Amino acid sequence: MSSIDGTGWGADSNLAPETLVQLFNLKGTMRSISRTDIMEKVVQRYDQAVMNNVIRAEYVECMIAVALGPEWQFTWQQSSEWAQWDCEHKPSGARIEIKHSAAVQPWTRVSTRAQSVPRFDIAPRTRLWTQNGNKWIDSPGRRADMYVFAWHGLKTGVDQRDPSQWVFLVVAESDLPPEQNSISLNRLTALAEACGISELPHTVDQKLRILGTLKKDMQP
Repeated sequence: MSSIDGTGWGADSNLAPETLVQLFNLKGTMRSISRTDIMEKVVQRYDQAVMNNVIRAEYVECMIAVALGPEWQFTWQQSSEWAQWDCEHKPSGARIEIKHSAAVQPWTRVSTRAQSVPRFDIAPRTRLWTQNGNKWIDSPGRRADMYVFAWHGLKTGVDQRDPSQWVFLVVAESDLPPEQNSISLNRLTALAEACGISELPHTVDQKLRILGTLKKDMQP
């Protein structure tokens, strides 16, 4: 790699990162970039009426967390990036896993192929990361106490950013088929009554009240 001053530096350079930044700035080859500039781009990435599966997953998780309120906290907020559930109820330790699906995908807006029947992943895991990903142990099963399934079924006027366009089904983990890897939307509607975003906190609270032993009280 050619250097700014012509002397040459690369991966083995002894220059400290701070020195490299200073060299770039002195030569005028790098404009000042603020965190605000970067966050504006991040917001643009998520600010789409029809999102891909990865972006939509994070958006829906944030939507649900905001709706449930401050008593519910993301696992990553507790430095548990490797947890097999998404949110925890701070007073009780109850765990929620969030799943989502949508009728319209980025690639189906112009597709004429038939829509597939919506299904949600509920596969039990065979192993578990503990200690924030530092220990991998055998621990078959599901680790959440309840699941929140989010479904966006509109095919016209679609705006997946709009919480009012989503419906939610809250199901206790104990009510899910024990050895099944996925579940259809039709089957879920037989297990739970769909609710809107405004009713979601009450629905989750009601389910929380009737849960038995929580996963946090089980081994490991």
